[in-house]
Amino acid sequence: MTSGPAIDKGAALEVAARALGVPRLRSIGRRFGGARTDLWRVTDGAEQFVVKAYRDSEGHAWRREGAGLAAVRGSGCPELLALVEEPALVVMSDLGHGWSLADHLLGRDPEAAAGALRAWAVALAHLHVHTTDRTETFRAHLGDDLPGSVIAGEIAGLPQRLTGLAAEHDLPVVDDLAALLVEVAAPLEREERWVVTPGDTCPDNNLLVDGVVHLLDFEFAEVRHPAWDAAYLTVPWPTCWCAWQVPQRRAEAALATYRTGAAAHLPWIAEPGFDDDLVAATLLWCLISSTMFLPGALDDEADNEDSAKRPGRRTMVLSRLELASRLRGPAALTTYAGSLAAELTRRWGPHPLRTAPAFAE
Repeated sequence: MTSGPAIDKGAALEVAARALGVPRLRSIGRRFGGARTDLWRVTDGAEQFVVKAYRDSEGHAWRREGAGLAAVRGSGCPELLALVEEPALVVMSDLGHGWSLADHLLGRDPEAAAGALRAWAVALAHLHVHTTDRTETFRAHLGDDLPGSVIAGEIAGLPQRLTGLAAEHDLPVVDDLAALLVEVAAPLEREERWVVTPGDTCPDNNLLVDGVVHLLDFEFAEVRHPAWDAAYLTVPWPTCWCAWQVPQRRAEAALATYRTGAAAHLPWIAEPGFDDDLVAATLLWCLISSTMFLPGALDDEADNEDSAKRPGRRTMVLSRLELASRLRGPAALTTYAGSLAAELTRRWGPHPLRTAPAFAE
């Protein structure tokens, strides 16, 4: 998704006030957000809200966020109060202030980080249970011109992207990659098991208030199998900047918390078949996310070193390809991941993925 020029705050707040039916909105504090969005905490004099404006309206992130928030209403996520097309913005309830899971992972208290991780798992389970019968609500709010699920498109595009990078950089290839990917993805295509997801359940896309995690940021919302989200614990964090390793026992404890919470209403998540679903999602995420970061990692002019806050692109690519090579799956596919990891390690040297600072010895 590309970013455009910053949104004019005055114009955005004027439109938001009209959408809410109030005379005026006044901002409280400074703008927050990233390169794609501008957010302001605002008040009408009686209540506080959050206005989120999108710099690239043609990217439809505002529509996905609006549809996602409409579908998850009542789940502990921000409440959708208004959706505006021009300028593209949403108005949401204000959940207040607090740390995110990312803040705890980058901190120094392992028990606080473990508690935040458990709370994240509880919130994810609650969201999946809450939305198992709301996938059509999401589709209805999104509209027929946009796909309700986009992950299949990511899988379908992998062969072309990887083949192109292999040709340009003389990297290993594998025959019938498209067919191998379809084989792995097959158990995740059971639409009766799909839920509504933010699509990007990263450690920084949440707010921890009074021990409860509230999931945020639905710009990439879609409907898909819940194993895609649970695999954020096993990859880990495939679409995220704060992608440090979580110790195995901590990740397994969080995954058990998620499965116990979800299985109370979705009993199949406690069954062995979900183990296979999780392996499939992990393997596919390893390949998808490696391909996301590989172009930058192959650029010798780019800054690919680890920093205090995040692993570098080469670290993420190698850790995910190496993990993919060890997972259950078609031998041709896992061997391919291993050969690609070996070739890139030969060129770059080893780039081990370090443990999140909160859990570092």
